[in-house]
Amino acid sequence: MKKIIYFLFIFILFHIGMPTFAAGADLTVSNDGHWLVNRDSGEPFFLMADSAWRLHSLSSSEQDIYFRNRQNKRFTACYVGLTTYWSSDPDGYGANANGDMPFNDSSDCLDWNYDYFEHISSLIARAASYDMYIILEVGEPCDSRRDCFVGSGNTSEARQWGEQVGDYFKDHENVIFALGQDRD
Repeated sequence: MKKIIYFLFIFILFHIGMPTFAAGADLTVSNDGHWLVNRDSGEPFFLMADSAWRLHSLSSSEQDIYFRNRQNKRFTACYVGLTTYWSSDPDGYGANANGDMPFNDSSDCLDWNYDYFEHISSLIARAASYDMYIILEVGEPCDSRRDCFVGSGNTSEARQWGEQVGDYFKDHENVIFALGQDRD
């Protein structure tokens, strides 16, 4: 039975058209607001993503190996955590491959260490050269030493964070912003 279903799936894909696989496609939200589609053709975008939350902790050459491998497997995107908090790290936030931490002062997430964020920016550009999107999980920086924006009710700081992130990465056409880091 599984073979029949698989055959029918492949048959249908090849006879009614394949979804867009290439990350180079200019994406937009569908008219009904439910799907990512190719802006020119209207075809659905096939999102096949890997979760490499701390990809920024790899060197440029290691990132190339990773992206080449995923490209060969037809992945279209990769989830990356912008400032993912890890309780196993002494400072909470993981350093990038250069040893840079995301913030100059761990109690102020608006005081960016721009060397860290430039490394993320170059990772995004590297992904584009492999025709891959980066689903950038921007979350909200928080850890055991400070409240999250939402938890503290600090909507002003949350807005500043969102504007700062959006402004910094706005020129990358292969970024899909995502919100996460649930803290229940």
